[in-house]
Amino acid sequence: MTDMVNLSGVWPEWQIEKELGRGSFGVVYKAVRQDHNIRSYSAIKVISIPSDGNQIDSLRSEGLDMNATRTYLQGIVNDFVSEIQIMESFKGMQNIVSVEDYKVVECTDRIGWNIYIRMELLTPFNQYICDRKLSEAEVIKLGADICTALEICQKRSIIHRDIKPENIFVNDFGDFKLGDFGIARKMENVTGGLSQKGTFNYMAPEVAGNGRYDGRADIYSLGIVLYRLLNQNRLPFLDTQKQLLSPNERRAAVERRLRGEPLPAPCEASPTMASLILTACAYDPNKRFATPTAMKRALINAGNSAGTRGPQGVNMNFAQGPDPNAMEQTVRVRRAPQAQMYQNPASASGMPSPSGPKKKKRRWPVILLAVLAAAVIGGGVFAAVMLTRNNDNETTQDESSDNGSGESVAQSNPGENTGASGAPSQTGAYSDIVKTYTGTYQVDETTVLGLDVEIISCNESGNVNASVAAYSLEGTGGNTYLSCAMTGQIVGENEDGSVDLLLTFQQWIVEPRYGFDDALESLTLEINADRTKLISQDKAIYCVDASGDNMYAYANIVKTYTGTYVPNWGVTDLDLTILACDPKTGAISAEFYFHPNAHNADVSSGTFSMIGQVLRENEDGSITIGLVGQEWIDDPGGASMIDFYLTINKDGTMATSDQYQIYLTAQ
Repeated sequence: MTDMVNLSGVWPEWQIEKELGRGSFGVVYKAVRQDHNIRSYSAIKVISIPSDGNQIDSLRSEGLDMNATRTYLQGIVNDFVSEIQIMESFKGMQNIVSVEDYKVVECTDRIGWNIYIRMELLTPFNQYICDRKLSEAEVIKLGADICTALEICQKRSIIHRDIKPENIFVNDFGDFKLGDFGIARKMENVTGGLSQKGTFNYMAPEVAGNGRYDGRADIYSLGIVLYRLLNQNRLPFLDTQKQLLSPNERRAAVERRLRGEPLPAPCEASPTMASLILTACAYDPNKRFATPTAMKRALINAGNSAGTRGPQGVNMNFAQGPDPNAMEQTVRVRRAPQAQMYQNPASASGMPSPSGPKKKKRRWPVILLAVLAAAVIGGGVFAAVMLTRNNDNETTQDESSDNGSGESVAQSNPGENTGASGAPSQTGAYSDIVKTYTGTYQVDETTVLGLDVEIISCNESGNVNASVAAYSLEGTGGNTYLSCAMTGQIVGENEDGSVDLLLTFQQWIVEPRYGFDDALESLTLEINADRTKLISQDKAIYCVDASGDNMYAYANIVKTYTGTYVPNWGVTDLDLTILACDPKTGAISAEFYFHPNAHNADVSSGTFSMIGQVLRENEDGSITIGLVGQEWIDDPGGASMIDFYLTINKDGTMATSDQYQIYLTAQ
């Protein structure tokens, strides 16, 4: 069987060892690479389009000529490549199957293509559970891991649409990973009419009914997976005592579920887990968990309420609420080390600080994106820089509407929308801060992470429950994700209406695997008067309200600027193209092209990519950005990439920097 595929023309260093499995579109092999007496293994999936000659005959019988047949099949190839590119963009991300490489080879003797995909070698979930029965703690671990994968999808505005056991895998450390994005699509105004939408056994009712749906459809499907695992491996409405079930019985059970008939509790689940699963599987999407983060929090709290020891990588002892005495003690003992205090990288490196007028008590962070230190973070790449913003008429979910996180889930009626466990009253003077803020956090001079700060609750006394997640920004070449529970206190009200908030670390939700153990020890934050922005006073943090329309209005800088700059070899012409500026985080991607001119005709031309960040809005309406050289596109040899600050005027027509005497005008 293994001599059916030859990798010599694709990846000559890899050899097929054995076949692992096959499906309607392809075959999966185990492959090995020998490198200096070190053996490495991968899974290689080979997809043939068409799978056999009968498909071409079938298309021809429908009246398609050879050109139309080729066009049709090329479209299928493009669909598969889109899937692979989505997966490849997740490379190294926690709890998502990592695609290492892929190649598309067109057949020379016929109409057809072979697609080769090299992935990390994992155990299929169905194989993993063949000879074992998962405990409830392991089911909680699985649910939390897949919720982490869905959190990453949510940040990319992607709906998976096919959550099922066949698309879940397990690594050697017992971590569960989500794979097969073959029918995932960008989260737009998704309505009916798409051909492949998922598997009926786990499909959300609104998807099956060709209605409008969003990421809560994935939450529903995950809920059905958990239901089955705690219901003697039977889907809802199937007889758990009967050994053999007919196709009619299985079909009838699916129809009852899709019609909205209330689901019975899974027979092997604890009351807390049963209520949690039924909430995830609510027929009405508005009664489900609003986000994967909410469901993950509820899963962790369910483990706590059962006294279950948390699975590795997920700490089950999520903080249930602020204890003022414990909080005061924690503030004294766990004060952030001085070494973690933010230092302006400009002053450390000799670069001029982009200082500007400051409001009272407000300290704007200088957030300069840089390559995450490979020795600290490890491998993995985020392939895209831009996040897709949902259309204005699309249903959006505020993290503050999360409907379940602990005992309140266990005590609620099945399917009922529930709040955070033990949450204090949110009707006081500070209730308007209860929301999620998203942006960036500069941990040190070389490390910038994305940051989500969710204020879960705040009572009239200003006691706060929060969760904080930090993750690699797209385009920075990093690979990390961590989140923790924090408690805190409103510690000051300012003349401009802003409030100062102190948050202190309590428990890890997802522990860091690559350092950053002290990165979130404590955070001193300021939330502005209209509660749209959250910034740090002692660290470089800048976040905006994730649920509102408080976007960075910097679309007018996305253009090409041309002019001159002065490196160490003299005056050189420069074209700086800002390719994208993310409206949510202010993250920038750009290209820097220098070339000779009349003053310096001997210089070589060169081009390199850059990433950057909006740093500050100035009083005159201009903005200051930071840009960092990333990778040579056209390397002239002997030249060095540069990093610099750049000020762009209010109307986006001019850009200047004193560092390299850069003077540019928009084209």
